[in-house]
Amino acid sequence: MKKIGVECTSASVIGKRSYQEDKYVLSAGDYGWLIAIMDGHNGAQTSIYCCDNLVETFSKTNSLFEPVRILNDKTKNFESGSTLSIVHIPKDAQVANVAILGDSPVIIRSKNGVINISPEHNVRTNLLEREAAIKRGGVYSAGHIYDDRLQYGLQMSRALGDSYLDNILNREPDVYTIELAEESFVIAVSDGVIDPGHENSKMQIDRIVKLVEQGADAKKLVEDALARQTKDNATAIVWQRKK
Repeated sequence: MKKIGVECTSASVIGKRSYQEDKYVLSAGDYGWLIAIMDGHNGAQTSIYCCDNLVETFSKTNSLFEPVRILNDKTKNFESGSTLSIVHIPKDAQVANVAILGDSPVIIRSKNGVINISPEHNVRTNLLEREAAIKRGGVYSAGHIYDDRLQYGLQMSRALGDSYLDNILNREPDVYTIELAEESFVIAVSDGVIDPGHENSKMQIDRIVKLVEQGADAKKLVEDALARQTKDNATAIVWQRKK
């Protein structure tokens, strides 16, 4: 087998907040590479639990659906919530298998050079997700989906934890596969690096793609987010094939 050159970097900062709710996984083993971003909200209990248990649950199942199901079962009574964006790249690095729950973006340059951006489960910007959450009993107002019995609302229609919204949230990830080739890359970030609801989100995605194409690692992406005055925790992982 032809030897595959890969470079992996990760970085995370609190930003202007006084607490850190982002967690991430960057792991390599017989299964290849496992990458995950967990952007916590209303506390870090859910993001911490997912971070601590994702690799073990994936290693036992070698799938993406089953770890999400298991983590949902374990965290559905937690008051805090978290996104979960997972990328599994097998050892031959021919494909990237992606599972998305929430709005922490995954950006991949595919085999044919096309930039693929993960779906966002954000009720501000995804009308289909908003309508589905409303059908489950949610009330939409000012960019958030609410249980009308409570004051607690969320921008996302899919997440882990958030026990207050258990009857409204969708716990199933979008799962898909992207073919890779030499010089493909995978970028996974929390929305402190790219805000999916921001009017310039496409511009921000283009910016970090260009930075990675110019050689930027995860630390550079986080530093760039800080320079752009992000007010959120900011976390980035960059996985890149090399010739």
